[in-house]
Amino acid sequence: MEGPQHQARVWGAQSVPDAPIAASEALPARKYLALRAVATVYRIMGWVVMIGGPLFSIALAVIAAQGTKEMEGLIPWASEVGMVGLAFFGVVITVLYGLSMLAFADLCYVLIDIERNTRPKNKLKLSASHGSPVV
Repeated sequence: MEGPQHQARVWGAQSVPDAPIAASEALPARKYLALRAVATVYRIMGWVVMIGGPLFSIALAVIAAQGTKEMEGLIPWASEVGMVGLAFFGVVITVLYGLSMLAFADLCYVLIDIERNTRPKNKLKLSASHGSPVV
């Protein structure tokens, strides 16, 4: 079965290779640099707030609990229960605030990705000499 039929199948019509990608299409343009910078800053600040905020809240509650005896006369809620509540709500609020900062940073990146994915693939360009659209 190695006869002419086999050669016809092998040497049959082949598809034309795609045209090479233009340099402008190969590397995406760095658009929206300010939005990328804002998103990066918010991402860094979000992680700092999420990690440092709870640590700061707990440390503040521990420091305040050490001086509770002297402060009970001035501030009625400055008991041990009040300090635990301060630490708990401080941790919850700072984690939520940090998450909202991370969400805003991701929203900025999503907007950039949406713009890149909805950008037309084939841009029509008018030829200067012919005045006809060139794909």
